[in-house]
This record gives sequence, C-alpha cells and structure tokens, in this order.
Amino acid sequence: MVTGASGVVGYNLCKRLLDIPYCDVHVNYLNPPGINFKNLLRASNHHVFDITDLDKIDTLPQFDVIFHCAIIGGSRLKTDSYFEMDCNLKMYYNLHQLHSSY
Repeated sequence: MVTGASGVVGYNLCKRLLDIPYCDVHVNYLNPPGINFKNLLRASNHHVFDITDLDKIDTLPQFDVIFHCAIIGGSRLKTDSYFEMDCNLKMYYNLHQLHSSY
C-alpha cells in the first residue's frame, strides 16, 4: 500500500513498484485536480479517500508493507499549523491501528 500516491514521492515510488513483477500495488490518494495518474492506472487497486477517516481505514484489506507518503503539508504562508499537525497525526494513528489489527 502506498499512501499519498498523487504526491511527488508517492507517485515516483508507485512507478518503481509497478515495474516489479508480481508486486500487487494498492494506492491511496485524494485525487487532486490536474494530476496525471496514467502510470498509476496499472496499480492493482485504487483507494480514493481521506486516510484521516478511521471508518474508511477499517475497510481496507491487509497489506504486507505500507509506504506512508501522504502528508497534509503547509507552506510558510499558512498560519493554521495545528490543523496540519492534527491531520498528519490522525493519518499516522489510523495506519498504526490498521497494522495493529492484523
């Protein structure tokens, strides 16, 4: 499972993983406008949802490996760093809960 597959790191990681024979790649992303997913369309499964939502996380199948590349990132111009930190901690916590349930 690769979270944040629409970002630079996640997208390039997916491209490399998809070149490995017999590698079953699942991707998670929020589908922002203007992103070209043509290389990700070869992925076995697409999960388009917000991983801060624990109810959605519980519906996922089991994975051998999770590459957590998703981030709610800010810029120097943003002032609500609490919101960004809260979202990022929720993502980490939810993925940890998913892994713990195996």
